[in-house]
Amino acid sequence: MKQYIKSEEIGNTIISCYRKINDKNGIKCKLYDFLTKVTAGCRDLIENLRGIEDETQQKQFKVFNIPCVTISIVAGEDKSIEKCKQKNNLIAIDIDAAENPQLQNEVILMNTGYRLFDLPYVYAVGHSCRGKGLFAIIPIKSIDDILKHFNSIKSDFEKIGIIIDKQCSNINRLRFATYDEKLVHGERL
Repeated sequence: MKQYIKSEEIGNTIISCYRKINDKNGIKCKLYDFLTKVTAGCRDLIENLRGIEDETQQKQFKVFNIPCVTISIVAGEDKSIEKCKQKNNLIAIDIDAAENPQLQNEVILMNTGYRLFDLPYVYAVGHSCRGKGLFAIIPIKSIDDILKHFNSIKSDFEKIGIIIDKQCSNINRLRFATYDEKLVHGERL
């Protein structure tokens, strides 16, 4: 794949941001602001979340406390694809340790993140909300062809030994805020 959108344009992409998962009306914000300012404001919440050992309690805490966004669309009140206000040519990919047990090692997790960012079409890579995986934001040619792009990304990632979450092909999928001091995004140096 190739990069379809310039980094600055990606950062200025408008997305829907929700204080909690069950909020009906999100606010519009720029992707860059979400990745930097909003997530930095969630640092204490994320640290509390990552301090919870029980996975069920961790997931409940996340759902009821952590802000989230729709990356691929500016969603309407019910977050449905049919009522979306705008489609974005972006996809958020999740890489979980459940499907990638090698990522349970923090050094391997970080090295994998840097390997992903080395792919020429990846805009951002960081720790997942619970800290047990990674996410990547990737511009695509057309969100209307999300399944085709998803399958291409899936194939590329499999070549480097990474299994991605198949639910990432849903354009109204929510991405939870995460705090990651080592988040990498934007233009390559």
